[in-house]
Amino acid sequence: MGLCGFCGAEIAEGKALCDRCLEKARNKKKQNRDFVRTIGICTCCGTRKARAGKILCEECYEKAKAYKQANHDKIMEQERENYKARKERRKKQGICVKCGKRPSVKGKQYCAVCASKHSERSRERRLKLGLMASDLPRSEWVANGLCYVCGTKLTDTTHRLCETCRERSANNLRGAKPNRDHWKKDNKLLKNHIDIGR
Repeated sequence: MGLCGFCGAEIAEGKALCDRCLEKARNKKKQNRDFVRTIGICTCCGTRKARAGKILCEECYEKAKAYKQANHDKIMEQERENYKARKERRKKQGICVKCGKRPSVKGKQYCAVCASKHSERSRERRLKLGLMASDLPRSEWVANGLCYVCGTKLTDTTHRLCETCRERSANNLRGAKPNRDHWKKDNKLLKNHIDIGR
């Protein structure tokens, strides 16, 4: 056990402040940052004038930029870990993993609002990249002669997928389960039935 650096209360080992003092310090820091931002001072050093329309001065901006370039991989890894932790925490709480404001739709990760926005963005992205050839809802693609996966025009309407998507799907199935009939060998009843039939 250690002691809080501000109030002297007992705290867990490895911490400098108790929860109450930590919250006070965070609030004070936020108030100071908000104040210097409103008067146009750099929020990092608090001494120089911030760049026009920005929160950092030129010197602090250059330092931050150099640090990000030098530690890009470490920063990205930390951001990924933070994102995963936040997502898991929100999942357990039953709230939307995107906005963290509204309850998620039952059995889904997003709330109704974020799910709708996500679907719209995905659809626009697929259209822009040419991955989707039609603006129709996916449920109507096959009826209109389009591949169910990518939305391209079907050459053979007896299938729901175009040739490329069929090949990709077949390759994925082969790679995912190389041995799909092990149950036949392990099933004694089936083996006896096959032996009798011979």
